[in-house]
Amino acid sequence: MNCNHQSSGFPSEQKYVNLLTDSGFKAVFGDKENKELIMDFLNAVLDGERVVTDIEFLPGELEGKTVTSKGIRFDLFCKDGDGHKFVVEMQRYPHSKNFFQRSIYYGAKAYETQAVKGMVDYSLQPVYVIGIMENALEHEKPSMTKRVVSRYKMVETDSRMVAPSTINCIFVQLHYFNLRKEDCKTGFDRWCYSFKNASRQVENPFSDKISQELFLACEIALFSAEKRLMYDKDMMTELDYSNDMTLSRAEGKAEGLVEGEARGRAEVASNMKSLGIDIEIICKATGLSKEQVQALA
Repeated sequence: MNCNHQSSGFPSEQKYVNLLTDSGFKAVFGDKENKELIMDFLNAVLDGERVVTDIEFLPGELEGKTVTSKGIRFDLFCKDGDGHKFVVEMQRYPHSKNFFQRSIYYGAKAYETQAVKGMVDYSLQPVYVIGIMENALEHEKPSMTKRVVSRYKMVETDSRMVAPSTINCIFVQLHYFNLRKEDCKTGFDRWCYSFKNASRQVENPFSDKISQELFLACEIALFSAEKRLMYDKDMMTELDYSNDMTLSRAEGKAEGLVEGEARGRAEVASNMKSLGIDIEIICKATGLSKEQVQALA
């Protein structure tokens, strides 16, 4: 755990990073000194399916194998002592679609990394993709389920028999997590609460050892000068991206309104024309030119 009292870059009013931002997530989960924290998080999400006792950090970028194939970058990519691989992805922005499909794709790419030339038995270890979501999965209907955790794996559709473990996807949907801090009884509860609320805290809300370590890892003032510089840079990049997306959506909405208004006037003009109303009257009523009205069906 890095606890040097140094800082650089622009000041921040918040004491702890926001774990739901790329910059905050990277500052904690991308730091190899926080290995014990990451293992505790994985075990909290896996909930006994398997127990992670050690991890090795893997390169987070995979290049495409052909000129036209797409390379990918994982938020966190690691494996345990048995070779089981874990991809952890943060999904914050609600306008980013198809996160489920992207998670399957990431899992497939991680699964593929085990294949080597000359392999004949395909004795591949399982891959776990863990998606931490500020919102909820698009295809899951709130009227049917409001599970914080959804788990996906291959099953036979009639018998519901679970196939041998290959690509497993686990989604933590924080949209459905609404416990107060005093109601958080498990390690998983405390992790979810911290993801949602760490940046709004003025002190650690929990007293257990893992939470103590987590909030120390999240405390911006304890970052080394190098880590603070990188955090500030990542945060500025993320802020620029967010502003660009906001502006793009606003411009798209304005263009949509203009286009909708134009379509509406054209529709009115077309209806008037079909009723045999004089073109000059249609032009005055809709603001369209004579040529535009004449071109309408």
